[in-house]
Amino acid sequence: MQSKNEKFTELQEKIDCYFLLCDAANEGKKDIVKPYTLSGLLCHTGLTREEFERLLHVKRHEGIFKRAMAKIEAFIEENMLTGTLSCNASLNSLKYNFGWGEREGADEEKTKGQHITVTLSPDMCELAR
Repeated sequence: MQSKNEKFTELQEKIDCYFLLCDAANEGKKDIVKPYTLSGLLCHTGLTREEFERLLHVKRHEGIFKRAMAKIEAFIEENMLTGTLSCNASLNSLKYNFGWGEREGADEEKTKGQHITVTLSPDMCELAR
């Protein structure tokens, strides 16, 4: 039976191997053949998304997983900006996996306690009927 340290060492090796495999597949290629993705990393390590997210919050080993996430995020952002990766696909990944974009409820927070009154001219009232 493996100890927790051995399991995390094995996971670290699988994470490192994933990035090396991606780099090897892309070496010398004009186009990216194998981009860094969270889904690819999960498949390679054998973790589910739920397991990975739970492990992100284990203080003792969180650095392993946060560094992997940062590496994927940087790869996507840099390659999106250079046009190597699809802008739409990259933005969707950055929004969903890395929390990019507006905070949920930000619009509600901005207008909280404010009232808007709209007054129509008599002509516009007639058109609205």
